[in-house]
Amino acid sequence: MFINRITLAGFVGADARHSATQKGKEITRFSLATSKRHREGEQRKEKTQWHECVIYGGSMKHSEDAIQKGAHLLVEGEFLPQIRSHC
Repeated sequence: MFINRITLAGFVGADARHSATQKGKEITRFSLATSKRHREGEQRKEKTQWHECVIYGGSMKHSEDAIQKGAHLLVEGEFLPQIRSHC
C-alpha cells in the first residue's frame, strides 16, 4: 500500500486566487507559510518555507472567506511536487 498524504499548518501569505479550467472546473490557489524554530548556540533561529496550495473542484466553496492573508490554516491533502526548470 502506498500513501501520499500531507498535513500543513501555517499562515496564508495572500488572499486566495480563484479561477477555472477550460472545462469549467473550479481552482483555488493560495500560498501557505510554515516555520521551524531551532537554536544555534544561544541564538534562536527560524526558517520559513512557502508552499503553493491548489484546491480543485468545489471543496472550498463554503470556506473562501477563510483563505485570507494572515489566516492560520490546517491543510490536508495529496503532495504533488512541481518540477521547475532553471534553463
